[in-house]
Amino acid sequence: MPTVNLPAEATGSLAVANETEITFFGVDLLFTDDVQLNASGDYETIEGMAALRQAVRCRLLTSPGELAIHPDYGCGLRQFCKKRATQADRDALRQLIIDQLSQEERIQNVEEVTVTSFTSGNITGVKIFLRIIALGRENSFAVQTFAE
Repeated sequence: MPTVNLPAEATGSLAVANETEITFFGVDLLFTDDVQLNASGDYETIEGMAALRQAVRCRLLTSPGELAIHPDYGCGLRQFCKKRATQADRDALRQLIIDQLSQEERIQNVEEVTVTSFTSGNITGVKIFLRIIALGRENSFAVQTFAE
């Protein structure tokens, strides 16, 4: 089963959400493999840059056509983990990511997308490094997904 690692921390100046960041990036439910509840029993939320990172993760993982009301949404990252990606595969994925992230209204510019593939034993995967401009500031983070 594919696993995705998107660290909670990002480089840049948006590590702690302030009121401006919460207004710009929003507040969302925290999506993990398990339901996350806070002390009062409500669903756990994330805000600021963490909400944007989660939105990027969802956009990368969702396959085009998976959401009936948004058939063009998503990159289908998991399909690139079924075999070692060729240079043409990596280039196509890189362009798809740029196209998809350019549709995200909270991202002002996609500065860099680097896609590398790896194989270790029975594990095949891709690593993606993203550098974006959001709220006028540069932010970088990495996404890794793999399949056994």
